Amino acid sequence: MIDIPDNRSTELRHHIDLGRQWLDANNGGTRTTLLSYAAFEFRFAIERLAVHYWLQLAGDDPQHGDVRTLRSFKRLEQKIYELAGNQLLINRNYELTRCFFESLGLEIHFPTPSVGKLAEHWHSCSELCHIAWTLFSEVEGNSDHAFKELTEIHHYLIDQVSGITGWPMVPNSECPEYALLAKRFMSGEAGVEDVKEYIKRKGIWAKVEYPDERPSHFVGTPAPPESN
Repeated sequence: MIDIPDNRSTELRHHIDLGRQWLDANNGGTRTTLLSYAAFEFRFAIERLAVHYWLQLAGDDPQHGDVRTLRSFKRLEQKIYELAGNQLLINRNYELTRCFFESLGLEIHFPTPSVGKLAEHWHSCSELCHIAWTLFSEVEGNSDHAFKELTEIHHYLIDQVSGITGWPMVPNSECPEYALLAKRFMSGEAGVEDVKEYIKRKGIWAKVEYPDERPSHFVGTPAPPESN
């Protein structure tokens, strides 16, 4: 029995969980109609995740907040690259942030998004939403392949929404020295050891602040700056 809610939700896991239900109900790939429904929900889930990243990157800048971007996954993909840079820069940005988590002793899952992987999975799901899938779904091996592919997509999406699903932003002027270090790290001129040395010298502590009325609180293990 599929538990289908009456209304759509904007939660990141909404479409992932619905897709998983369709996937679980199709008996390992033998019920091809349910595979199409699973692909349909996973495609929504991929688009929802891309929108999440895009909105975080765009912030309040109206130049990058055009709602027409939502009408095309390709446009979402292009906007993310435009705002965040290529995949190498995206990887370095997340690696830099994880350096600070590790220094605080925070064992937090902070997955790096792969825009190319999202696009690949989106196209795979789309193929199962076209008439060609219906016409050739009964060909031997097709349903098994689709089930395996959708299972991999589900695992990838679950990993992306586990832990912290956010986009780290490098400050421009709040701390010029850190901004310079981040710029050097992103360009490959500085590495993890340079970041650790900076943290050791400057000290580190962290606080969580919520957008609602919940009180903020400190997290992790703070470390005082190294005395000169």
